[in-house]
Amino acid sequence: MQIEFENDAIRLIHLQGFKMGPNFPRDLDGDDAFRRIPGRKVGQIAFHHSAGGFHDGIKAVQRIADYAIAAPVYARDDEGKHLLTAKGKRKVIGGGRGWPGIPYTFIIPARPASENGRLVLYRIWDDDWKTWHTGGAVNTHGVGVCIGGWYASRHDLLAEQAWARPTEEAMICADHLVDYLSDRYRLLLSADTLASHAELGKPACPGDFIENWVRVKRGDEPLRIVEPGREDPRPLTSARHIQLALVELGYNPGEVDGHWGPFTANALRAFQVAEGIRADGIFGPVSRAMMRQALAR
Repeated sequence: MQIEFENDAIRLIHLQGFKMGPNFPRDLDGDDAFRRIPGRKVGQIAFHHSAGGFHDGIKAVQRIADYAIAAPVYARDDEGKHLLTAKGKRKVIGGGRGWPGIPYTFIIPARPASENGRLVLYRIWDDDWKTWHTGGAVNTHGVGVCIGGWYASRHDLLAEQAWARPTEEAMICADHLVDYLSDRYRLLLSADTLASHAELGKPACPGDFIENWVRVKRGDEPLRIVEPGREDPRPLTSARHIQLALVELGYNPGEVDGHWGPFTANALRAFQVAEGIRADGIFGPVSRAMMRQALAR
């Protein structure tokens, strides 16, 4: 371990060679998951939560590593064949991820340790390493920052074990880390250079509080989010209910006649786009929860 950076508030420690999987740098399926790209230029910082336990100090890193490299348990049918997801991948029902190692470049524990009056966070990979922390090109040019723990999201209303927000110590680490990295990588903070995983395709990660913090840190307006349990109580169980709600929220579903037609579907899609959820024109549980929150604002 060596100290990479410190100031009056934080100490960033580089953990070299920390817990890697048996097939490193490939995953258990043999895919080229992690790759060293000499001279890789970092252009984006992406924030995540671990969606796991709330651990202290280095124990947070150990737990994230254990889950990342452990073999997954796959769902099978009565004949022993793998069940597949909608994307054609094997359905995971337990175990770990089978990855080559921790997918994040930086980890902030839920409860950071303190050394000489400084809060401690960790670097896992050199800048040259491309890992799997989001999808697509962000893995190639970005670094992932993970705050340990599971944090409440409007997109995951069933996560009863989630905390409302990270500890103050964790957020102090996040604030100083972004300042350090934006200077190190010469990044002008914007939606292109600082984002939450929610903005990159994983709606419930890293939770509403961190998602809003990221927006404010880069100079954007925060999202208006209603606390769980304070949503508008109306049922939204019929086409007429939904049409009336869309009108109240400023969308045009056409005539409020209780019939689900193309105007209503288009108005719902516009609402879904504005709320950052899948814009499919289908009024499912996520759209219902988001509409109740929107009506309560």
